Amino acid sequence: MKYGLYENAKDLLDKFKQIYPDNIEIHQRLKKLYKEIDHKEEAITECLALKDLYDKRGEQENSAQIVKEALEINPDDERLSSFKEMPIYQYTVETAKAPSIEEYSEEIAEADFYIRQGLIDEAHEILERLNNIFPDNVEIKRRLESLGHVVETGEPKVEKHEAVLEEKVAIEEMAKSEDVIEAEEVEELELDKDVLDIFEEFKKGLEKEVKEEDYETHYNLGIAYKEMALIDDAIKEFQISKKDPKRAISASNMLGLCYMEKGLYSLAIEAFKDAISMTKEKDESYWSMKYDLAEAYERNGDIKEALDLFIEVYGWNSKFRDVSEKINNLKVKVSEDIDKRKTKDRKDRVSYI
Repeated sequence: MKYGLYENAKDLLDKFKQIYPDNIEIHQRLKKLYKEIDHKEEAITECLALKDLYDKRGEQENSAQIVKEALEINPDDERLSSFKEMPIYQYTVETAKAPSIEEYSEEIAEADFYIRQGLIDEAHEILERLNNIFPDNVEIKRRLESLGHVVETGEPKVEKHEAVLEEKVAIEEMAKSEDVIEAEEVEELELDKDVLDIFEEFKKGLEKEVKEEDYETHYNLGIAYKEMALIDDAIKEFQISKKDPKRAISASNMLGLCYMEKGLYSLAIEAFKDAISMTKEKDESYWSMKYDLAEAYERNGDIKEALDLFIEVYGWNSKFRDVSEKINNLKVKVSEDIDKRKTKDRKDRVSYI
C-alpha cells in the first residue's frame, strides 16, 4: 500500500479509536499498519494498548503474545524494560500459542498482487518478513526464490542475480508503455478499495453495536464521517442524532453543511432554517447559521433571499467572514437582473405593438 493510502487508513482507524477506545480489532489493525510502514514507536503503543485490553479480559496468552511481539519490534524501547525482568511473564510468553500462517493470508495475497504488478521490492519486503516469522514454510520460500532471493536452507545456495537484473530491466522498459500506466491505475483502485474495505467492515460492526437511541455516538460518528468526506454516512448519523433534543440544533446545522457539500441546496436551506428556529440565543453560532443559510440561498439561485440575510449578518458584525464582499457582489447581480427584466419588458412591448 502506498504511503498516502496508509495515511488515509490511519486517519480512518484513529477516528474509530477515538469513538471506541476499547475495540481490540481497531488497535490490531493500527498495530499492523504501523509495522508495515516501520513506525516502531506507534506500533509498540498499540501493542501496549492491546496488552491492557487483554489483561482486562483475562486473556493471558494473548497478553503475553502481544508483549512478545512488541519486544520483537524494538527490544530497546524503554516502555518494555520491565517486561524483560519478569520470569513468570517470560514463562507465559514461552507457552503462548505460536502464530499461524493462516493469520497472515492478507499479507500473502498482497505480496502476490505486487508480484503480478512487477513491484518486486514491495513483494520481497513482505515475503522476507513472513520468512522470518515462518522460516520452515515452503510456499513462502518458493515465492522468495521466484523473485531471485537466496533463501537459507540445507541445500546449496542458488543465486539468481542475472535473472533479477533482467527482470528489473524488463520492468523499467514496460514502465514506458501504456499497459503499465493502466496497471498502476488498477493498483491505485485496489489500494483505495483496501481503505474502503476497512471502513465497511467497521461500519457493519458499529451498526450492530450502536443502539438507535445512543444519539451521542451517532453524532460523533457523523462528525468523524464528515471529516473523512464520507458525506452520505455522515448524513445518516446526523439524521438519527437530531432526534435528541439536546443535539437537535447542532445535528440540523451539520446536516445543512453536509447537504451543501452534496449540492442539495434546497435541503440545506430547510436544515439551516430548522436549526435557526430552535436557537434561542443570538450568539455567534446563531449568526454563523444565518450566514450559511444565506449562502445556501445564493447557491440555490435565490438571490434576493440571500442578500436580505447577508445584510442581517452585516448589521450584527460587518467584519464577519466575507459578508461585505458577498453583499456587494449580490447587489450587482440584483441590479443586472433588474436591467435584464426591464430590457425584456421593453422588447415584449415593442413586439406587441
